[in-house]
Amino acid sequence: MSRPVSSSALPPARPHPAVLPLSAIAAGVGLSLLSTTVLAQTATPDTPSTSAQVATAIDPSVQTLPSVSIKAQTDRKPEAKTSYQAVSTSIGKGKQALRDIPQSITVVTEKLMDDRGLDDLKDLLRTTAGVTFQAGETGEEDVRLRGFSLSQAGDLYIDGMRDPSLYERDTFNNDRVEVLKGSASMLFGRGSTGGVVNQVSKQPFLMTQHEVEASLGLGSDVRLTGDFNVKTGDAAALRMNIMTHEVDDHGVIVSKKGFAPTYRWGIGTRDEFSVGFYHLEYDNNPIYNHPWFAVDGKIIPKLDADSFYGLDSDYNRGNATYGTLSHLHRFGDGGELKTTLRHGRYQRELWASVARFATGTTLANLNDNTVINRASKGRIAITDGTVLQSDYNNKFQLAGMRHNVITGLDWSQDEARRANSYADPAGVTRPTTTVGNPDAGQSITDTRAPVAFNEFTSRNLGLYVQDMVELS
Repeated sequence: MSRPVSSSALPPARPHPAVLPLSAIAAGVGLSLLSTTVLAQTATPDTPSTSAQVATAIDPSVQTLPSVSIKAQTDRKPEAKTSYQAVSTSIGKGKQALRDIPQSITVVTEKLMDDRGLDDLKDLLRTTAGVTFQAGETGEEDVRLRGFSLSQAGDLYIDGMRDPSLYERDTFNNDRVEVLKGSASMLFGRGSTGGVVNQVSKQPFLMTQHEVEASLGLGSDVRLTGDFNVKTGDAAALRMNIMTHEVDDHGVIVSKKGFAPTYRWGIGTRDEFSVGFYHLEYDNNPIYNHPWFAVDGKIIPKLDADSFYGLDSDYNRGNATYGTLSHLHRFGDGGELKTTLRHGRYQRELWASVARFATGTTLANLNDNTVINRASKGRIAITDGTVLQSDYNNKFQLAGMRHNVITGLDWSQDEARRANSYADPAGVTRPTTTVGNPDAGQSITDTRAPVAFNEFTSRNLGLYVQDMVELS
């Protein structure tokens, strides 16, 4: 028996969307994309002035602030640490491009010194054309540039300030060394016509970076250096350089130690300050070679390079200690005024043996048993020096020409004490040796009386103005 089904018992049917052909859907999507593209091409973004006008129209109290441009420079290493070739120099009393210096300049950067192993300033200068070495009258080597003595003319500088030529220099704190060839008066107002050697000190930079280098060589040659730079603030950094060097090779004895901390703040700002300290000490063994005869341009006797005819008690000691305070002010027109004050003490003491043939020695009786006498050579020099230097430089256009003006003043005072004849006392005779018995291990005791110094004081004041004009 069947019962009729009531319509109310069935669930309501769900509505179905209208179904369109696929081609119609594609056309609709394409039309939608087309309209979006057209809108994107025709829409005009609000410019700052338009936005400001709209904001002002809505609320008259709204004020429009001027735009602010911010330029930032990423922290980076000094140029001399990463490049063999320098493009700028500070030898002209201010940082300048090398091409702007109208003289020949050779710049040896820190990277080049490290890769070549140029640990001593004399070794560095030997790689520079035009530099020669001769025996100096006061016991040290006389460095000559283009035939003119650098030490006698006072043409050795550190950061543009005169450096006394009493001590043996090391490169552990040099950012670069600049060798200017030609008249020194062009940029320094004094000196010789040979040139100038300027040692540029390492300065802190805005990165935290540490480097330690060690080198080993023949003859118990051990050298260790450290370069530690710490960024202490947004515009401040501390840098410390240290060095120790020991050599003991058949009479060639080198013992050097040095450290140089520098703190710099306000880096890159209008007023930048720097305070630094430098100390170098050494205790070396001087070598005066051996006596010889010249025959047809040849040296006789021909001896091994490790032959040493001095005494174990010989020494060449010295130290250099100075502090530096500087301030750099940057003007709004691009000019810079740098003022630097430095005070230091430099000491050197030499006590050495000079080997000579005994009286009556000739080429005919020269042999391994020929007696070699030892004469005495002794000198002491102490210098206390103070230097105050202020330099201003700027570039500007005037009368259709470009001017590069450098001007400033230089004041210095040196108080020196010298004893150029501090040899062995009367009655003391140094032991002899023979040609065939070098490095005999002999020594004597220093019984010299306290030295009598010759003293003098010098003061210098200089003003200078220089303008390099570019005519075109």
